[in-house]
Amino acid sequence: MHFLKLLFAAALVLFSTASATCFGTGRAPSAASKSHAANNLDSFCRSTFLGRYQRGQTRRYCLGDGPNRWDFSIKLNDNNESRNMPIHECLSGLIKEIQGCARGGRTKYGNWEYTYGQPNPSFILLDLYMILTNPQGRS
Repeated sequence: MHFLKLLFAAALVLFSTASATCFGTGRAPSAASKSHAANNLDSFCRSTFLGRYQRGQTRRYCLGDGPNRWDFSIKLNDNNESRNMPIHECLSGLIKEIQGCARGGRTKYGNWEYTYGQPNPSFILLDLYMILTNPQGRS
């Protein structure tokens, strides 16, 4: 019986649909920054991440926290043409990233990939370009 429990536990680990990576470099957000992100999570999930995604589509949100900026992204990894991101998946996926790794990280589930951390400089340039070319808001 003990052997069957071990075999079952090993199978769960091997066939898990999630893979997580913590970032080893970059600035670690302070406890206050993580709290700020968690407190605003519902707002930016609703404003940026909810709705229908096309296969491979990524949406990003940069949260300002004083002199710091933290990049959040969600990518659809599903093999279907499109999929809807509901509020409960957005909240549960991103809160795990906020709480998970010291410097942020990335977790891939069967359908979605969630990322949280200090933004890549290319994302900052892309944000600046989007603001300058679309002053009413980012698409």
